[in-house]
Amino acid sequence: MADKTVTGARVQVMIDNPATNSSSVIGIFDRASYSSSLGIQEVNLMGRYTAAETVYTHADLVDIRMSGYRVVDHGAHADGAFPKIGDLMNFPNLTCVFLDRPTGKKLATIRDVKPKTYSQEVSSRNLCTLSLDYVGIMVDDEDDSNPSAEGTDATTLPV
Repeated sequence: MADKTVTGARVQVMIDNPATNSSSVIGIFDRASYSSSLGIQEVNLMGRYTAAETVYTHADLVDIRMSGYRVVDHGAHADGAFPKIGDLMNFPNLTCVFLDRPTGKKLATIRDVKPKTYSQEVSSRNLCTLSLDYVGIMVDDEDDSNPSAEGTDATTLPV
């Protein structure tokens, strides 16, 4: 039985790309992170020094950052699923999955992901690195407990 504590050697990052109808584990990364935050606003009332309460106002986009080594034929467009300029109008949303190799469990699934920024660094006496940034709308962890509660009413964009 595998240990329960997750290490970097256990985690793989996979990108589901409907544009190419493929799901592939990306093997060039040595670092990957994501963060999700909620907007909170305090309710301040006249005559008080402290807030009366705090309320959630929104969920921010999920920020995803990956970096690794630049390998020939495995750049931002090839492996990172970054769209080319001519494909921007019709580029579909991606799904980014952080996988646990020993158990096969999805540690995180980030939905409705769009590639945002990529950069490459070259310097003497060092390996060439590649950094990729994405944004997504929602993240689920291994218990899949974050279904969208938005519905299909007036709060949904028309088709």
